Amino acid sequence: MPPSNSIFISYRRSDSNDVVGRIYDRLREHFGQHPVFKDVESIPYGDDFRTHLVRTVSHCQVVVAVIGPTWLETLQARLARTDQQDWVRAEIETALQREMAIPVIPLLVGGANMPNGDDLPESLKPLAHRNAAQARPDPDFHTDLDRLIQRIEAIVGTPESTTKAQIGGRAMQSEPMATAIAEPSRQASGSQSFGNIAISGSNNPFNAIQAAGDVSVNQSHSQPSVTDPSLQTALETIKELKQAIAVTDTVDETEKAMVAIPIQKLERELQNPHPDQKAIEKAIVTTRKMLDGATPLIELVSKVASLIAII
Repeated sequence: MPPSNSIFISYRRSDSNDVVGRIYDRLREHFGQHPVFKDVESIPYGDDFRTHLVRTVSHCQVVVAVIGPTWLETLQARLARTDQQDWVRAEIETALQREMAIPVIPLLVGGANMPNGDDLPESLKPLAHRNAAQARPDPDFHTDLDRLIQRIEAIVGTPESTTKAQIGGRAMQSEPMATAIAEPSRQASGSQSFGNIAISGSNNPFNAIQAAGDVSVNQSHSQPSVTDPSLQTALETIKELKQAIAVTDTVDETEKAMVAIPIQKLERELQNPHPDQKAIEKAIVTTRKMLDGATPLIELVSKVASLIAII
């Protein structure tokens, strides 16, 4: 069975709420309830939905970006305003920015067309180059969802509960995948503690948790030995940066969850015996942009950049 929250449905309620309900039901029927994430129905009571959304996107395996007839119009209207957060935009940006970008499948509904790259902000332009699926009204709806499900299976795997998948009311014999399903990259296990809260496990990026009062943040990872003094100092400064982000009030919880992605990528590249210089530079630039205005944090990022330059 695919892991929990491995399939993330991104959509605007204003233009696709009804059809997304049908799509969600089909995916949940095929893959099970836990692998499929659909906003408020999948967020535990009491959780900050903003942080939960971004964090869930960061760890999913595929994003189904449902695009309805007013999707682009709403995006452009919110781009023109600074007092309203566009969470759909944040969800897709998070997927596109992640290392080895999370597959984003545009799903056109309600007769919508794919947005042109010129109509999208820079951070969303890669979306325009994704091959889109569609979910047409009946009688084509279930046929279109069959194709979507087959594509998603190639990414997240096939449900293990039965040898036959019930698709569109028809029993279909599961066939071997033509392409191998890549396993998530193995990462060093780590642990974090925030006050009296401890977090541990593998594949555990920096966790953004609201902190108040006296806070102690400890993080440990099994890392390869680093002999270059400048590189070692850079890695220690990154740890200091993550600790500073955890306790700052300058950056909100959603921004903390998003900036964790380029910081983790930077740290991983510096531990690589053959680091990708372009990936390092991109991670630095992205981190600076996300922390713009938080001067003490920017200073730590600049320190890391200067240490890397002299390695």
